[in-house]
Amino acid sequence: MKVDFYTKAILTVIAGCLLIMVIRDLSIVPKAHATEGSIPNSAPLGYGLVPLNDDGSMNVRVSNFDEYTNDVNVRFNDELKVRITNSEIKTSMSNSFGNVIRVKLEK
Repeated sequence: MKVDFYTKAILTVIAGCLLIMVIRDLSIVPKAHATEGSIPNSAPLGYGLVPLNDDGSMNVRVSNFDEYTNDVNVRFNDELKVRITNSEIKTSMSNSFGNVIRVKLEK
C-alpha cells in the first residue's frame, strides 16, 4: 500500500513539473519588445500638418469655384458651426445622420 502511494506521489510531482515547463514556454499573450532609436513618421508622403489658429480654426482658400463639389467625411456629436465671410458665395448643404455631409459652392 505504501509503494502504491509513493509511486502515485512521485508521478504526480513529475507530471506537475512537466506541466509547469510546458505552460512556461507557451506564449498565450505575445511579448512586446521596445526598440531604441527614433520613432518613424507614420504620415504618408505628400501629407503634412495643418496649421491651426489660436482659437482652433483653420484658414481655407478655394481657388476654383466652378462646380466645386467636395465630400467631407466628418463625424461629430455636437453642432457644427460654419461662418461664411464672403456673402457672394451661395451654399447648399444636405445632411443625413451617419452619412457624408455634401457641400456645394455656387458662384
